[in-house]
Amino acid sequence: MASLRKIYFGIVVVLACLAIFSVSIFALSVRNGLTTLDKQNIQSLIGDLNSKQSKKDLFFAASSLSKIGKEVPTIQSKCVQSLTTVDNPNDLYFTIAANVALKCAPLSAESYGLVQSALAKFIDGATENTISAETIYSITRILLLTKSKINTKDVKTSKLSDIITKQLSSLLKQDCSGDCVKSVGFLLESAAILQGIEKSDLSALNNAIDNISSVVKKAVSSTSVEVAAVFSRGLNKIAGVVAGLDKKISENDISALIESLVSKKESAKSLNDIYHLVEGLQSFAGKGIYETVVVSELKDEKGVYSISASNLLGSPLNEKVTLQSVYKGSNSDDSILPKGPVKLESSNGVDFQMKNIKLTDTGSYNFDISVGKTTVTRTLKTAAVDLKIRDFQLDIGKLTRSQISYPNPVPEKLVVDVDSNTRIRVSFSLAGVTPHQVFLRVGNDVNEAIFNIKQQYQASYGLDLALERVIGGALKLQSGDYQIQIIIGDATLNTPILWTVATTSLNFSKQYEKSEEEALYEVKPVITHIFRPPEKRAGSEIASLFSLIVLVPLALYLIGTLAVGFNFRGCPGGLSGLLAPVLVALLAATIGILVMYFISWNIFETLKYLGIVGIAMLLVGSKVLRGVAQKRTAQ
Repeated sequence: MASLRKIYFGIVVVLACLAIFSVSIFALSVRNGLTTLDKQNIQSLIGDLNSKQSKKDLFFAASSLSKIGKEVPTIQSKCVQSLTTVDNPNDLYFTIAANVALKCAPLSAESYGLVQSALAKFIDGATENTISAETIYSITRILLLTKSKINTKDVKTSKLSDIITKQLSSLLKQDCSGDCVKSVGFLLESAAILQGIEKSDLSALNNAIDNISSVVKKAVSSTSVEVAAVFSRGLNKIAGVVAGLDKKISENDISALIESLVSKKESAKSLNDIYHLVEGLQSFAGKGIYETVVVSELKDEKGVYSISASNLLGSPLNEKVTLQSVYKGSNSDDSILPKGPVKLESSNGVDFQMKNIKLTDTGSYNFDISVGKTTVTRTLKTAAVDLKIRDFQLDIGKLTRSQISYPNPVPEKLVVDVDSNTRIRVSFSLAGVTPHQVFLRVGNDVNEAIFNIKQQYQASYGLDLALERVIGGALKLQSGDYQIQIIIGDATLNTPILWTVATTSLNFSKQYEKSEEEALYEVKPVITHIFRPPEKRAGSEIASLFSLIVLVPLALYLIGTLAVGFNFRGCPGGLSGLLAPVLVALLAATIGILVMYFISWNIFETLKYLGIVGIAMLLVGSKVLRGVAQKRTAQ
């Protein structure tokens, strides 16, 4: 039984160790952090500590200098020996933190008693809705800095933990950005601090930060150094407490957050921004969610290759830096290191030189470098020192030119009558580089023909083409002046070569016949649209006069009709009585014609219809009015 208990106890210990070491740490490499020049600029911007008046500024300055490796002097005049009153947690935190940063003597025992009483009072009166995340952070930081001097068991840290969990759960359920992201950072670090002071159940905290990945993206996009840095601190602190955080946040998001912080170093000019920039980078410099190393790009100083390896604050790493392999292409087994991996040495712990490495060929070389357990690949492109074109010869038709040297052209124009037997040949050799692209171009501003010149053997290149059959088609057999050019391009060349070897006048005897496809897609004549000419219309003066002439009698008629009224007593009998409704209809038609004039008809249409209706109305009206007159006479 005793042996079984020992085995069981051993298994428990192993599992506990695995749980502890699985909390974070995954290697992550980046290319940029704080450089020596950056740290010098920060020191210059901070200035003299004696000039800092507030405890907050004093702490920010001293802490930043300490973290970038600068000596922080103890200024006794700035140290606080005892406390008499405690107004609020934030001021108390900066007072104690400034003392610690300046390495002042501890406070008096009475002062620590006052601090303990004040903390207990602050926490007793706190609720989820009345205490801010920054105040919670100040309280937990005070507990961390004074835990060896006060009795933390008399402070209700469990209540503070519950408030932190509730606030985190509430913040992470909303669209968190700006100050919300900063509050999440304060709460995360506070939760981590309290776990270090008094262990508690992490299940509620784990559930509260389930949606943490969305806040990481908001921190990345934030333009504020303080927001990104406070969140980074909290994230890295909680990674040492909560297991599996790396599964909730992708490596790409962490890389983006680091790059976002590093990119803000140029704009960090105020003491507040400098402090938070240094704090944010320092949180990734240690063992947080990822163990981050900075491996710079390769430097080539006259054939001596070097690289910088450090943490994000530009400080040396306690890791071995090894050059594993140097190779071209993608196969690391083709390393040019004769004796295998080489341990790199450094005089300052940051800059490492790679001695006795000769890159004999031009092109891109990959350097596999390991820093501890992290392996990165950095690429160096070696440029061609000199590219020489030798033994150049041009044959075109019956003409031969061999005494040509780059970059000079043939001085005279080469006139060539082209037939089916005419050919063009170029041959030359290259020294200094084996380029990827070598072309012959024959062309002008209108037409061109480009052909790949293949390597014949070793460094020799050549091309032989029929002018009429091969090149003539691309030039559409158009006679004229053409340039003969050599084009050489390669990734190792600083500037590609475009050499105009000669200008030639080609006279093609054959006429170019367009293919069916060319005829189908050739430029068509421009389509010209012909519109109907506008109809004749009267001038504006005549139109206005006619409108007035129409309006006046129409108005008089309507007014007169309304004044006289309508009755049927004077309606005549016989044929006149039958024609009376016709007269009324003709009057209505006249009014309709006049209305149509104002809607759509022109003067000529209006006059035409008025003429027709007018004649009918004259005949009918005279008959009806005669009947009305006869009836009145009879009465």
